[in-house]
Amino acid sequence: MSSRARAQSSVKGPAYGKPADVGPSRGAPWTTYRGDAARSGATEDSLPDSLEPCWKVELGGPDSPVGKVPGYTVAGKLTQPVVASGRVVVSAVEANTVYALDAESGKRAWTFMPGGRVDSSPTIHREQVLFGCVDGHVYCLRLSDGVLDWKFFAAPADRKTIVLDQVESVWPVHGSVLVQDDVAYFAAGRSSWLDGGIMLYAVEPVSGRILHKSQYRTDHPKFREGKDDDVEKYATKFAQNATDYKTFKASDRSDGFSMAEGAATDVMVGDGRSVFMKHLRFDKNLVRQRKMMPHLFSTSRLIDGVENHRSHWVFGTGDFSRMSVAYSWITYKGNRGWNLMVPHGILLTFDDETVWGVRRHHLSKWQIDNRGRYLLFAESRPKPSQGEKHLRDFRQNQGETFPMFAWTAAMPIRPRAMVKAGGRLVVAGTTDQFDEEDPYAVYEGGKGGILCLLSAADGENLFECPIDSPPVWDGVSIAGGKVYVSSIDGSVTCWGR
Repeated sequence: MSSRARAQSSVKGPAYGKPADVGPSRGAPWTTYRGDAARSGATEDSLPDSLEPCWKVELGGPDSPVGKVPGYTVAGKLTQPVVASGRVVVSAVEANTVYALDAESGKRAWTFMPGGRVDSSPTIHREQVLFGCVDGHVYCLRLSDGVLDWKFFAAPADRKTIVLDQVESVWPVHGSVLVQDDVAYFAAGRSSWLDGGIMLYAVEPVSGRILHKSQYRTDHPKFREGKDDDVEKYATKFAQNATDYKTFKASDRSDGFSMAEGAATDVMVGDGRSVFMKHLRFDKNLVRQRKMMPHLFSTSRLIDGVENHRSHWVFGTGDFSRMSVAYSWITYKGNRGWNLMVPHGILLTFDDETVWGVRRHHLSKWQIDNRGRYLLFAESRPKPSQGEKHLRDFRQNQGETFPMFAWTAAMPIRPRAMVKAGGRLVVAGTTDQFDEEDPYAVYEGGKGGILCLLSAADGENLFECPIDSPPVWDGVSIAGGKVYVSSIDGSVTCWGR
């Protein structure tokens, strides 16, 4: 079969057309990365006043492909768990393995090995498990036993490369498939500037049949693009640390904050009407929409847990039209009356009215020692823009209060995951205090972890306990009144009563 023909159809597996009922979920399920299509990280499910471990399963260890190897830690190896119909499903990224566990006991139900890494949480839809893979395929398994339902080749050609010592498609697919209104959305590719761009698909989950397909591609900027038009106009806007004329005119906008036409792929986000890939907005038929709408995105990637000082989660339109200064201090302090006027931080979670987040403190050593390095905050969720034009995220302050916090609270831990359940925030991480003799121990999990329940109303610490190992980045989910944690030691733990 030609590579072009492969990209137009799905391959049927042994479970195709043979669904099997696993059983009902106890309480609200957590079926996809961050709980829903909007990636809100929030559920109305309630939690007990205190938590204790119900079970723990070691998927990694020194002798496991998920475990530690000399000079390298297991950090980031497991994905955030998804939970529904009595199953907990998680990907062991570097082991190229998807695991399903029994939600009540933690007993392993089945394993499945696709053709490469699954870099983010699978999605449970009805009695199916859907996920993308760096081999260029999207897989659909039967939830009850992990048998293949169908497999879809999303890459435009069967071309391979080497990434982190493993073979990948030139057009990989992120693990988390977006399901919205009974349609599965995903993208194959790395960047709109590379390898012919990004292939976007909308398929029928039950069969893998293509419903909509488009290609998003942008051209590289031409030599001297933007320099011959209105040079003086743009030059007068230059300020300290400003970039050149490309910043204002060329298609790549010249710096990381200035999001324009081009884009790299990330986990896709939905708001019930639109589909988003980073700052780009598409309708349900994958047609590009120029008016931008508030949604969650990252200036790097949502699944990137490096915590680079220029990496932010943002709840906004994604319009970072060029400011006079590019560097990250403008994000927190503004410049010449311009500010990032939407919620942003290291981590965000939100409901219909409020966004909660965590930011790093820009404080003196004395202040950090007394208040901690991190700040927990709450502020109002941005509303869709009115009229034909959308609001920029970076904009001049027109009498608005800035920052627009409803409240703030000190966060005396280094947070690595934050989700919301009812009136409580679940935050997990490590200590923010470093051992001068072993400064890497905190990052490698050598100091253990911390699990907290906080009030969503004011940030009050309601419950706190140590955990054996910190969570992986964004590695906490909530379902059926229980908390599920993927840890950097390769374990999955269930917490509840």
